[in-house]
Amino acid sequence: MKRVLSLIFRIRLQGAVGPITAAMGLVLTLVVNLLAQQPLTPPAFTILHSFTGPPNDGRNPTTGLTLDSSGNLYGTTMMGGAFNDGAVFLVRTDGSEAMLYSFPPGNAGGTIPSGLTLGTDGNFYGTTMVGGLAGVGNVFLMTPAGIVTELYSFAGPPNDGSRPRYGVIRDSQGNLFGTTEYGGPPCAISGSVGCGTVFRLSLDGTETILHSFAGGTNDGAYPMGGLLEDAAGNLYGVARAGGSTGNGVVFKLSPDGTETVLYSFLGPPGDGATPMGTLIQDGSGNFYGTTQNGGANSGRYGVQVEPDWYRNDTAQPWWAVIDRREESPIWRDHGPRREPLWHDDKRGVRTKL
Repeated sequence: MKRVLSLIFRIRLQGAVGPITAAMGLVLTLVVNLLAQQPLTPPAFTILHSFTGPPNDGRNPTTGLTLDSSGNLYGTTMMGGAFNDGAVFLVRTDGSEAMLYSFPPGNAGGTIPSGLTLGTDGNFYGTTMVGGLAGVGNVFLMTPAGIVTELYSFAGPPNDGSRPRYGVIRDSQGNLFGTTEYGGPPCAISGSVGCGTVFRLSLDGTETILHSFAGGTNDGAYPMGGLLEDAAGNLYGVARAGGSTGNGVVFKLSPDGTETVLYSFLGPPGDGATPMGTLIQDGSGNFYGTTQNGGANSGRYGVQVEPDWYRNDTAQPWWAVIDRREESPIWRDHGPRREPLWHDDKRGVRTKL
């Protein structure tokens, strides 16, 4: 069987106008042309790098890329590297690629790294899902030269988070903010494993739990997305479960630690379910995101089956996709789904696009 190790690509828009990002430019170009019923100008597609896998390259990149001021791209791979436990890579402007760091085996190094955040100090910040002293994840710093230092090791429930999946953001004072999918005190949904946390890591390495999710109908559970910070210091994110119908929520966390559920997803067929990823915000303050399940075409329903991490199960998480008409499970790794795109304004009013 032929293995696919993944690749990095670039889409160059033809004639894009205005101060917009490439990703937004592609979406806007598609929408405008569709409404005008005009043929699209094909974008230029270039493969920048094809991963070759261990021991000299990464394998299976699962997070986004970070762009520096010189146009270099940085990212992480879930596998590959010298120990096949993940790697940090660099793609230069001339297209050449270099592996900057290989995550070592064992709790000391960490595995399953998230994407990277570039700080104003020139260093990169990220998390690993499995690593640290307790084996439930850590936060690390990497210099441009590829020297990695562990900043914090999560202790797990009941007093700390576990399994950070989506990296961190950094504020103007140098504090780091992020989420953990599990951990915190016991909750209604998962008991002693916890329903996840939002944390802050200060410059001196002190960690503070800003919010522990409770699950149930009044709060979210299992945040599987990064955070977005506004000019006032409020944090916004999504949790894939919890809320009024258990289909996930959009939440806001104020600087004083007050959490507000802005919206609870209702699930199919009229709404999305299982929101994941990081929100984006436009100039008017509206939020945009995606849900992994739900929508009018939700003929299949996804249920996540997690390994029992607390019994040292090293299997990777898979998804069970169940056809509701036949009620027969079809096991697929992140099986194909058609996902609604939704727009959430400041008041929590959601519109499906």
